[in-house]
This record gives sequence, structure tokens and C-alpha cells, in this order.
Amino acid sequence: MCARPAWSARPPRSPTAPEHRPALTRGRTRETGRDYGYAILRAPFPVAGYVSTLRVHTVPGRGGVAEVQWSGRVNPEGATEQEVVDLFTGIYADGLDALHETLSA
Repeated sequence: MCARPAWSARPPRSPTAPEHRPALTRGRTRETGRDYGYAILRAPFPVAGYVSTLRVHTVPGRGGVAEVQWSGRVNPEGATEQEVVDLFTGIYADGLDALHETLSA
């Protein structure tokens, strides 16, 4: 059995140690659209140059329904591209699930 890299686990939801808290740049929002962009300057994952955008838009033909898209761009460092894609796919899925739970409550 192969040992998994220490960074392979998703970061805890409520990290307390400073090394587990991502350092974020100030995001941007646009009043005409519903999007928010941000960058992570320091994180506990093997990546550099991480930038991400969250977008919210209405779903045509479904009044009162919106879709949230979360996408990012990153450069792997010390990991394969697939490992980084898998890591962030899981992080995004968890975040979108939590948003859905919050808004559905």
C-alpha cells in the first residue's frame, strides 16, 4: 500500500493552526454580474498561482432557480496535475454542497 502525501487530505473545515489557513487576496465583485474572484497566496496544498471565481446565474425557464459555478486555475508544485484536479474537485464539491445545505435550510 502506498502512503498518501500529507497534503492529500482536504484541509479541515475549521483549521486553527496558521499554516492551515490560506492567505487570500482581496476578491473582486461586479454589480452587473454575480461573480466573485479571489486568489490564494499561501495554502497547505502543493500549488502555486491559484485563482478562482464563483459565479451565480439564473437558470432559464426555471423562475427563482439559480446555478452556482465555481472554477479555478492553479499550477501544481510537487504533485501531479491529476492529484491537484482531484483535490480541488473535492474541495469545490464540499463547498457547493455546504452552500446548498445552508440555502435549503
